[in-house]
Amino acid sequence: MAPGASPDSQRTLGDSLLEGIASVLVVIGVGVLFGNKLSAYACFFGSCSTPTTENVVTYWVTTSIMAVLVILTLRSARARGSSPAFTWHVIVGLLASAAFVLFSVPLIDVDGVVDVINSPLPPPPTGCFGDNCTGG
Repeated sequence: MAPGASPDSQRTLGDSLLEGIASVLVVIGVGVLFGNKLSAYACFFGSCSTPTTENVVTYWVTTSIMAVLVILTLRSARARGSSPAFTWHVIVGLLASAAFVLFSVPLIDVDGVVDVINSPLPPPPTGCFGDNCTGG
């Protein structure tokens, strides 16, 4: 501790530094989610990708870490009584929440959906068979 510095001022400086690092990590997390979304769904030069298990795991791990960081920064700023920092962390939290929704990667069996879409339709019924006839 520096001479003349109180323990409270050291704690505040350390908390501020951790809050700043956490906010930067949340913003980086938004970039990671965007890249993950592109990796899962983007089409380049006629080749389209489909979501993989890795994309889904990356989404959930990144969003979990980001949510914890947002909560910790909000609690820390509130405990320090820093209104500007708290406001900043609310904005970062809203950005993270928007990224959670906009860049989500649900696991969809795209090949199965395409197979169902491309499968031929069954032929229409041509008559009445057995006891299932309606109207005689």
